[in-house]
Amino acid sequence: MALEQKFRLHAWCVMPDHLHIFIEGGTLDADLRAFIARFKQQTAFQFAKRFGERLWQKNFYDHVVRPSESIDRIFWYIWMNPVRKGICANPREYLFSGSETVDWKQKKPVTDTWTPPWKAERRIKAQAGESSS
Repeated sequence: MALEQKFRLHAWCVMPDHLHIFIEGGTLDADLRAFIARFKQQTAFQFAKRFGERLWQKNFYDHVVRPSESIDRIFWYIWMNPVRKGICANPREYLFSGSETVDWKQKKPVTDTWTPPWKAERRIKAQAGESSS
């Protein structure tokens, strides 16, 4: 599905309650909203058929990666998610992570952590609230 929608899947991790993906548009006309809508539609249909429940929330969070950001740090943030959540000790053991472009299980993990912008914003707001009290 990603190739026909003109996207490359560089890193993903399917968690019990959410999904992280790092995708790159392969052409200037690659449409992220259309890709996400189709992905959610196809997976939600199968999930509802099997479990009789809704799978996805209405919206999603996206982040445009700037040239100054290390994509390896972002990839490892994604692959380390099950380790941070205590699901496994080694990200390579987790069956629901991967990449179509990187032989990530052979790569040395990046140890300095990347902080997603939405978490950094929350941390800054929380610190501002603490210092004003």
